Amino acid sequence: MGWYRRVDHRTAPADRLVGRTRGRLAFSTNMARGIVSILCIVVLLAGSLLTYVLQPNLHMLQGSYFENHEQWHDAIDQYTLAGEKKTRQSGVSAHLHLMGTGPE
Repeated sequence: MGWYRRVDHRTAPADRLVGRTRGRLAFSTNMARGIVSILCIVVLLAGSLLTYVLQPNLHMLQGSYFENHEQWHDAIDQYTLAGEKKTRQSGVSAHLHLMGTGPE
C-alpha cells in the first residue's frame, strides 16, 4: 500500500491548478527581473549616448560659466574641449579677442 501515491480524485484538479499557478508565478517573477534588467541596460546606454552627443554643448556651457565668473584659464580649457581652436595671438590681445572687444 505504501508504494503508490493515493490520489483523492475530488482534490486532484485543485492540486494541479495550484502547481500550475506556482509555476506561472515563478515564470512571471523571472520574466519581470529580466525585463527590469534589460530596461536598466537600455537606460544606461541611452544616457551614455546622449552625453556623448551633447558633450561639446556641455563644454560650451561650462566655458561660458567660467567666462562669466572671470576664470579665464578654465574657460579657455572648456572651449578647447568643446572643439574651438586656440588663437595664435598671445597675452592681452588674445584675451581681448576672446572677449570680442579686441582688434580683428
